[in-house]
Amino acid sequence: MQELLLLAELKAITEESKKRGIKIFVIGAFCVKAYDCLVRESYDLDLGIKSEAFEPLAALLKELGYSVCPRDIWVTAEKQSGDEQIAIHIAVDEILDVNSQNRYPLRDEEAVLRRYAGQNLQVPALSLSGLLITKLIAFRENDIVDVVAILIEKFDDLNSEELYEKVSRSQNLPAVHRRLIDLLDLFETDEIDGIWFVRLRQTLPTEVKAGLIEKIKKIIDFF
Repeated sequence: MQELLLLAELKAITEESKKRGIKIFVIGAFCVKAYDCLVRESYDLDLGIKSEAFEPLAALLKELGYSVCPRDIWVTAEKQSGDEQIAIHIAVDEILDVNSQNRYPLRDEEAVLRRYAGQNLQVPALSLSGLLITKLIAFRENDIVDVVAILIEKFDDLNSEELYEKVSRSQNLPAVHRRLIDLLDLFETDEIDGIWFVRLRQTLPTEVKAGLIEKIKKIIDFF
């Protein structure tokens, strides 16, 4: 129910943003979903915008019934829909991980049109490489699950040179390399089993884990 409600809200926001010429990026879990990789539940929306889009988007969200917090690196917009509380987290100019202070800049060329499977909804999603980088930077348990799902479903679609160029340009080489080493360690020590089970109530098959170890090593070797 929550996912359908969030998709409906996302559709209203993206369609009206397009009409008004407001450039937005879908980031976070619903960006993962746009690449058909989301295996966990998500209870909020994440958007990215450039500075010049903040006031127009804030005005749009208020028209849709949201209260919008004052502008910051991350802005929260909230509204009540029946018994459900809807929250939208908005990154301005860059996607900042508040714990590590690592950040990924939002550039117009990062927007890729993606259609949700089974939905009449097309959104400007963050590029696949940009999505993977932001998930590695954050590296909380939900992000780790998303990274693993992306590597399972979309590894062959990743361009190693493009990934390296974006990591380097955003000055995240040390952080991303460290996270890749950490991810490999989670697999080699089987700690990934606990994370996967807690988040999904499932286990990763042994052969899938072995394949993921090889994929992670290939990315590390490129870096």
